[in-house]
Amino acid sequence: MLKTINVSGFKSLEEFELEFRPGLNVIVGPNGSGKTNIINFLEFLSHLSRGPLLEAVSRSGGAGNIFRRQSDRRLQRRISLKVAGEGRFKDIRKVDEDYVNYEYEANIVLSNNNSSISFEQQRIKVAVAPIGESKKSNQNWGVDIEFKYKSGARGHVEITWHSFDQKLIVEPPSSRKKDSAGEIRARIEEALSESENYSVYQILTRFVRSLRLITRDLLSAKSFNISPAIVRQPEDIASVPQIAANGAGLAATMFMLKNAPRSTDFDYYYEGGEANEILSKILEYSRIVNDAILGISVEPDTIENKLRIFVTVRYGRGKLKLPFGLVSDGTAKWFALIAAILMTRSIFAIEEPENYLHPLMQREIVQIVRRTFETEPRNLFAVITTHSETILNCVDPEELIIVHMEDGRSLAKRPSNADDIRNEIRNSGFGAGYYYLAGAIET
Repeated sequence: MLKTINVSGFKSLEEFELEFRPGLNVIVGPNGSGKTNIINFLEFLSHLSRGPLLEAVSRSGGAGNIFRRQSDRRLQRRISLKVAGEGRFKDIRKVDEDYVNYEYEANIVLSNNNSSISFEQQRIKVAVAPIGESKKSNQNWGVDIEFKYKSGARGHVEITWHSFDQKLIVEPPSSRKKDSAGEIRARIEEALSESENYSVYQILTRFVRSLRLITRDLLSAKSFNISPAIVRQPEDIASVPQIAANGAGLAATMFMLKNAPRSTDFDYYYEGGEANEILSKILEYSRIVNDAILGISVEPDTIENKLRIFVTVRYGRGKLKLPFGLVSDGTAKWFALIAAILMTRSIFAIEEPENYLHPLMQREIVQIVRRTFETEPRNLFAVITTHSETILNCVDPEELIIVHMEDGRSLAKRPSNADDIRNEIRNSGFGAGYYYLAGAIET
């Protein structure tokens, strides 16, 4: 699980630090304080895990959208970032799981004439220890490699091996002999030198399997701001079975779950369980919205090449099958949110979930997110940004992250008086939202 982020030079995030905790993390603050910029940075990390740097910048809206603007409105030309995480990892060659710690840091620079973006420096650290031993194994990094460009010139890379445990290196299947440490380093250096525009852990994953943990943690970072109108639309039969940021993909996802063989491995998209378990939970949670709902189905329309969702509801003494286009905005958003929550595999962010949702649904979404993400072995975290007092009243003070703007940069802190607020909530019956709006929560 991603534990901490440190970043400077990304939008309003300057010397910005934030620690995530398993389960629910609720970001609250006034408009313009930088809440969305935190989510955007997590999405940028996801793009950086998928492809080259230039593509990640492009997917994030271009250099002008991510590099911090100075007081004179000119772009600051360096983004410095560092992320750290830890978690369980099982190598296919081993029976038992290991516990992995990792750190990744990078400097990204924009040229003076705005014509190029490149890595100036990258460093990756990974430590592996058997489950049951100290989780704080990062005092002894098994692999610690630093990667620097010389004057930004392509093809001129300086690699520093701070530590190198050969036991963590995967030998190629075609290898007939055990390579020496020097031969392994040479192969790694060649691969790194040929892939200067990629995050170094993408390349090293071929050689150090445990680095797949950082890819798994960052790859699926996604923010959801769901549009009910888009969710209700029929979808192309060839649509990808994933819930998109705006809610598209629900029909394709439900169709895949309904028709997938029981043995299907869903790990590529999510790790929430078997298809029939996920479908059962979606139906169970749908009855929170409307207890008359009996079932949900997806039917292919081969004439128009569309997938169409239908909801079966109790009607009098019988039942009625309704096109999904007739459900309310709140119901459409609820289905997409529930499917996304149950099927996410890493960082999950919901921006202002209160939109279109009844206060009782807002309360339930908090409980569902908390239960889903705190449950072992997932041990993941979710982020909610909100202005809703209803949602804040359902939150424990420890789950709050208070964001405010100071001298043009965003600051985020946990409440320093969480125990006091918790006692006040217990004694008064009011929620954290009441005390936040009253200005009683201190940072």
